[in-house]
Amino acid sequence: MSGASTIKNVAITNADVSGTTKTGIIAGQIIGKGTKLVNNVYVSGKVASNQFDGSYLGLGGLVGMISLTSGSSTISNVYSTADVYNNAAQIAGGLIGKMSASSGTATVTGAYSSGLVTGSLGFGTNAGFIGGIASGAVIANSLWDTVTSNNLSGYGFNTGNAGSVTNLKGGCFGATTGCSMQPN
Repeated sequence: MSGASTIKNVAITNADVSGTTKTGIIAGQIIGKGTKLVNNVYVSGKVASNQFDGSYLGLGGLVGMISLTSGSSTISNVYSTADVYNNAAQIAGGLIGKMSASSGTATVTGAYSSGLVTGSLGFGTNAGFIGGIASGAVIANSLWDTVTSNNLSGYGFNTGNAGSVTNLKGGCFGATTGCSMQPN
């Protein structure tokens, strides 16, 4: 997605998506200037990164990477049950791989992720919700399933503590045993 863009009221089920970097079911990347909106979207299936290209970019169930130069992106009321297979040392998250905005704001609110996030790490990272955040990234009022994602951490890193995380909660929403809530 680039420029002013909107994706809303979409469900994609049983997706099978693979790539090297910037890979997700709805969008590989959200970039550039302008206003971007992703609202009321559901995805299921699997996403895989199978070849490392040296860039450590994003891999996510919904969106691989958000990197804004100006403007804003808002991702709200979205849900991913997609499994994410990080086989190439990328930055991987159940919902989004990596997000930042050098100028402007990239916001995720009212979102939920429950897919498995697994694979080889190398110099990459895996997290239940978002692999990594940086300047301009805002996460609020969202959940990830710690049991089904196999990740107790909601996000992998926060570069320079420049991203904002408010009310991101992890827990077991489908499992009946092995449950514990994880604020992140």
